[in-house]
Amino acid sequence: MTAEIAILNKEAVALAADSAVTAGEGEGMKIFTTGNKIFELSPKMPVGVMVYNNAQFIGVPWETIICEIRKQVPADGFKSLDGYIRLFLSYFEKGSYLFPEKKQRTYFMEHIYYCCWRTKDIIVERVDKELEKRKPLSERSIKILVSNVIRDELNDWRSLEEYERSSSIKLNMGGELIKYYRSSIQQIIDTVFQKIPMSKDTRKNMFEIIKRFVSYGTDEIQNTGIVIAGFGEEEAFPSLRSFIFDGLFNGKLKYSKGPRSVIGENIAASIFPFAQGEMVARFMEGVDPDYRQAERDFMSELSEKFAGAIVKNLKKYSSREKENLSAQIKDECKRIFNNYDKGMDREIEEHFTTPITGVVAVLPKTEMAKLAEALVNLTSIKRKFSSVSETVAEPIDVAVISKSDGFVWIKKKSY
Repeated sequence: MTAEIAILNKEAVALAADSAVTAGEGEGMKIFTTGNKIFELSPKMPVGVMVYNNAQFIGVPWETIICEIRKQVPADGFKSLDGYIRLFLSYFEKGSYLFPEKKQRTYFMEHIYYCCWRTKDIIVERVDKELEKRKPLSERSIKILVSNVIRDELNDWRSLEEYERSSSIKLNMGGELIKYYRSSIQQIIDTVFQKIPMSKDTRKNMFEIIKRFVSYGTDEIQNTGIVIAGFGEEEAFPSLRSFIFDGLFNGKLKYSKGPRSVIGENIAASIFPFAQGEMVARFMEGVDPDYRQAERDFMSELSEKFAGAIVKNLKKYSSREKENLSAQIKDECKRIFNNYDKGMDREIEEHFTTPITGVVAVLPKTEMAKLAEALVNLTSIKRKFSSVSETVAEPIDVAVISKSDGFVWIKKKSY
């Protein structure tokens, strides 16, 4: 993992990233503090790239990939940042020697394995819970349970189809990939699920899950975050685009769109944390996001229990009347808690986020760099003095991109 910050105002973009790189998992995990995560996209143009979550893409270091893309930037640049974005995204689909077809196929199969193992884990968990209630389970009972779990999983994926809009691979394209690799996918399903009984309809539903995973699912272990920020030649103010890269399948790049910002008359400044951003959220919002979520969960639970506690002690109502009254109380509680939640969001925006953004809008370049470094350092300090792994660590690299000076390193670790 990592912690990265992008700060934009009308004058410049400040980028900061830690240097921690994690290799391996569990007891074999090693953390090195030599990773490069900020790069120039052009030696002359005011555009930079940050990467997070993975130092490689399909086995190729991002430093190598960006070096190859850099060679293709025209000497006079592009009129807008969109030109650099198009160049960056199209590079992967032009048949680069870095990503031969065999490597793409291997990566795609790993993608499918991840989806199948994830689904199998859910099935095993459900079966184990049933075994705690009643033993033994017949093969027919297990088959029905597996069918229900996979059907529920498919319904969950269908409920997320709105994410298809932000993905470069649509459902029909995902279906074509599944058809193209069908025999190999069938072998993966047989290998992963082995003795788990599955009916013909259940297998069909599993293929539908895989299609949706290929289209708009993400492999949290393999994916990479990409941030591209800076100025086009005919842009007075900077902008930022971010993406999650998930693979290159049969010549088609899979990515989804992330946060973006275009500085102009309506937006004077922006602060974006990437990867581990909870300390930035505390700074910007005055409250930890985990605390806010715990508060929402508690309020929701309280709403359920409060209605039940009131209705339980009522003597003059029938069971049907109690159910209706309980539902009315729950609805009223939810309305009150939703208003409370919206009120808290307004308070946070008015008293924390807006004042900070207002100051950032007028910061000079050197102060933007200091703020970016400080925000990454906050996360580094938290990781250093907590019981979790130190996945964010110094040194912190800092760069500033401006129209007048181009891409300038403020701090960069030496070899």
